[in-house]
Amino acid sequence: DWSSDVCSSDLIVVGDDDSSDKTISIVKEVLSSSGIPYRIIEHKSHQGIRRNFETTFTSCSGDVIFSCDQDDVWMPDKIETFLSFFIEGYSFVYSNSTVVDADRNRIHNDYWSYYGVDFSEITVEEFRHLTLINRTISGYNMAFTKELLEAVLPFPEHFIHDDWLAICSTWFGRVAFIRKPLTEYRVHGNNTSGFGNGSIINKPEQQGEEGKKRRLLADGYYELSPDQWFGGAHMYLAS
Repeated sequence: DWSSDVCSSDLIVVGDDDSSDKTISIVKEVLSSSGIPYRIIEHKSHQGIRRNFETTFTSCSGDVIFSCDQDDVWMPDKIETFLSFFIEGYSFVYSNSTVVDADRNRIHNDYWSYYGVDFSEITVEEFRHLTLINRTISGYNMAFTKELLEAVLPFPEHFIHDDWLAICSTWFGRVAFIRKPLTEYRVHGNNTSGFGNGSIINKPEQQGEEGKKRRLLADGYYELSPDQWFGGAHMYLAS
């Protein structure tokens, strides 16, 4: 959803992963009447979520990038509030949100507390641990500097783009958390990422084969220093 705050954006970049519906025509219609400069990346073959986001993010020319990959609602002061932290030198900023249904009826007042973690109260080490073993970060609540992005490319095959940026953020810059909800997370039947149940500490990713894989990956990263993660030709990438 557009808000008055979005209109302060310098550039909107849209990455289309070879869609077969009317996505491109709808995007062009909306953006052409927005008064905001825009760029559309049209992939002619399916790239997958990681490569699509990587291409879209690297096509951004500004110093700060806001991820907007869902049909959620931004509060009018979101960009202004985030930018105040980037002006202070932070490289990764993450805010809270409320949770609403498809018609924007309130379901929960506090996305963070629902998942049992207050990011503004945890230590850097606790944040690193959470992001390594859980799918903790929601892309619509984050923004980051182009400098951070360039430091952590390419995105590895075993992490989603937003998780990877969060994992690396404390190693390559300063991280800020905004307790105030600055978005409405909209829950409906077509969500690609759902609103879970219970504490993040007990999320399904911690269980079964997926949980085992995440824990093994986390153990591997803990045993290496960040400069080893990014050595040479990015040996952490899956073949």
